[in-house]
Amino acid sequence: MKNIDSFYPLSPMQQGMLLHTLLAPEAAEYFKQLSCVLEAELNVSAFKLAWQQAVDRHAVLRTAFVWEGVKDPIQVVHQRTTLLWEQHDWRDLSAPQQQQRLKAFLETDRERGFHLSKAPLMRCALIQKDSGVYQFVWSCRFFSRKFLPFTKLSAEVRNFTSINPDHIATT
Repeated sequence: MKNIDSFYPLSPMQQGMLLHTLLAPEAAEYFKQLSCVLEAELNVSAFKLAWQQAVDRHAVLRTAFVWEGVKDPIQVVHQRTTLLWEQHDWRDLSAPQQQQRLKAFLETDRERGFHLSKAPLMRCALIQKDSGVYQFVWSCRFFSRKFLPFTKLSAEVRNFTSINPDHIATT
């Protein structure tokens, strides 16, 4: 059992959330997608590393679910998992083209969903729109009320990368 930190049974609420998701994977109830504009000279490598470190620090971000071949579904916390990261450069597009592409990207990202048996159940996308202007998209699937809120995660990342919160605008 390489890379397994621990196993936990699902609470009745989590079992219901998992069942609901398996029956209706397109349902958005347990899917979060947040998008914001970062206006900063961003060290992209440090930003990506900060998000990976958040995954490394928080077990809930390294958790997947197993329901096939077991008596009762369980959550499996991995010792290590690699953040799902996408990076795009849209600087050559006009502002209206960027808006169209972003709308399509967000919809495709929602439709893509997650493989619930493979951690992490979150991904990040960073899109450069102009010099010093980035669109950041954070998507996740959650099965717990204890799931870390985006505000806490983004505060950790900001602290690590020294991003001024005044340079972040939610979209």
